[in-house]
Amino acid sequence: MEQCCKDRIEQIKEQDKELDSQYNTIKDLETRLENQEQYSRRTSVRFHNVPVPIDEQGQIQHPVNTDHLVLDICQNKMNLDININDIGRTHVIGKARNGKSQIIARFVSYRKKHLVYSNKKLLKNNENGTFITENLTKFRTTLVQTLAQMKYNGNIIAYWTADGKIFAKRTENSKKKTITEWEDINALRRPMRDQDDQTETQASESVPEERP
Repeated sequence: MEQCCKDRIEQIKEQDKELDSQYNTIKDLETRLENQEQYSRRTSVRFHNVPVPIDEQGQIQHPVNTDHLVLDICQNKMNLDININDIGRTHVIGKARNGKSQIIARFVSYRKKHLVYSNKKLLKNNENGTFITENLTKFRTTLVQTLAQMKYNGNIIAYWTADGKIFAKRTENSKKKTITEWEDINALRRPMRDQDDQTETQASESVPEERP
C-alpha cells in the first residue's frame, strides 16, 4: 500500500510537470501570435475625434472620404509631406460621438507612418480635439487603458507607446518599465521597493504620454 501511494504521488508529479510544460508552450504561442498581430499593424495609426458627416440621428453618413480627412489633418493641421500615394487604406471605425469618429489609416511604408506618429504633438490643442495613437491590438489597448486610469489615480506619472511597445514610469526620475502583460501592471501597483524607486520623492512634470 505504501509503495502504491508513492507511485501515485510520483505519477501526479509527472503529470504536473507535463501540465506546466503545456501551459508554458501555450503561453509562448499566445505571445508569438500577439507580437505577430501587432507587427502587422506597424504601418497604421488611429486618428481620434475626427469630424465626420452625420445624419439627423447622429449616424455616420457613408461613404466617408476618409482619405481626404486624413490628408487634411496631415497636410493642413500638421504641415507634413504626406500625399495620397503615401496612404494604403483608411476607414472609419466605431460609431460617431458628437459628430466625431475614429479613423484607421494604413500607410504604404513604415517611414511615413513614423513621420505622422512622431509628429502627433503638432495636433495638441487643435479645435476638434483630434489626436493620434498607434493602432494597437485589443490586448495592448486594454493595457494602455488601464495605465491611463492609473495615471489619473496618481499611481504612475506617465505612459506611452512606441512601435507597438508599451512603457510606463512611476515617477519623474524612475526608470521606464516595459509593459507586456498584466503582471507588469500589477508590479506598478505594488509598494515601491527597488532602490531606484525608493530614491524618488517628487514628480512635478509629466513625460509626454500616450492618450488613451
